[in-house]
Amino acid sequence: RFLQSKKPHYLEHIRKFARKEWPQLAEELLEKLEAQPYSLHKRDAIARLMYDEGRFDSLFQYIVRLQSLDLLQQYGKQWPPERAEEAERLFMEILPGYLNNHLGRKPSQRVREVLENLFEAGMNEVADKLLARFRTDFSARQSLMEELETFHS
Repeated sequence: RFLQSKKPHYLEHIRKFARKEWPQLAEELLEKLEAQPYSLHKRDAIARLMYDEGRFDSLFQYIVRLQSLDLLQQYGKQWPPERAEEAERLFMEILPGYLNNHLGRKPSQRVREVLENLFEAGMNEVADKLLARFRTDFSARQSLMEELETFHS
């Protein structure tokens, strides 16, 4: 059922009943999910399984490969403290890439929301580095500069 619906509560039931076999079963589930056609539910299920299993190297690579701002927002600020440098690298790579590929008000608003979330999560240093980079590298983007006015220099 999990492979069809990709709902997390099914995953919890499987984990509970699999016990000792869970690590192997988790690996099999990831392989089967990867083989399915792309969908947002598939993307989210794979990321959730990797995160829950502590497979942060795999999750890091997955987020980078997909260049997913949604996954970055969901998992970047929950990254384990001992791996904070990886979280910073994720934000420093994906957000500028996102802006390189998206123009206009909506992407600017999304970037502002991510920065607000970083400040709320206590990741002020990362947010400040991104702000400085955006103000330099994307200074010609009027809508972005307007959105960034929320944050004082």
